[in-house]
Amino acid sequence: MNLATVIGIPLGLGLLIAAFVYEGGNPADLLLPSPLVIIFGGTFSALLVAFDLPDVLSIPKLIGIAMRLPPTKEKDLALKFVALAEKSRRDGLLSLEEDMQNLDPKDDPLLKKGLRYVIDGTDSDALRELLETNLLGSLFCARAVLPQMIRQRSGVILNLSSVAAVHPSRGQAAYAATKAGLEALTRGLAVEYGRKGIRAVGIRVGPVATRMLEGTRAIAETELLAHLPFARLGRPEEVADLAVFLLGEKAGYITGSIHTVDGGYLQG
Repeated sequence: MNLATVIGIPLGLGLLIAAFVYEGGNPADLLLPSPLVIIFGGTFSALLVAFDLPDVLSIPKLIGIAMRLPPTKEKDLALKFVALAEKSRRDGLLSLEEDMQNLDPKDDPLLKKGLRYVIDGTDSDALRELLETNLLGSLFCARAVLPQMIRQRSGVILNLSSVAAVHPSRGQAAYAATKAGLEALTRGLAVEYGRKGIRAVGIRVGPVATRMLEGTRAIAETELLAHLPFARLGRPEEVADLAVFLLGEKAGYITGSIHTVDGGYLQG
């Protein structure tokens, strides 16, 4: 029961008694059978006229829920919606399956039910968009730069994968498949164009403290850190440093390999 309910009930009764006394009445008269019948009987009859019988009979249950219901934290709920929206844009709607499982149905009944409808309603268009973004996009980019690289007989293609490619979470089946395909594409490019002086490498990124991970952090950061031996998220510059090395001349003998930067996530 929240504070407003605690204050509202005695305040309402107090005002009722005060008004009755102000008009010269005796508070004890409110407990006589006739006033009770008029107040409660009349109210019940009015409810029967306005609503169906099952709805009226459910009122005691609803009152009990209202008395026990914890106060709603609108700000926290709004942040959860924002976090889930950002994650769905990044990883696709199916990635919300795991987040839905982690929600407490007592605290977030509406949110959990809404997520279930969204996930179950994922259509082929959403899956196609995920495939085009994560896999076909990289393929088209490679196709665009390969002619120039072949002419100059040098170049490096660097693809960013995800730990989901080898260790998907619940709800990441489609996302994991696209990232696994991206790693296969990287190896294939290395084999096919290595004799032309072109290297292809990949970075398999784990949990990194970027804006793209804010959705997961807002919902389950404690659980996420529990899987990391370092007990911290990676920093963007740690991934960038590896990317710079792989693109440079000192990595000239490295091709066809996928390099994991995950703080030990896959071992946790």
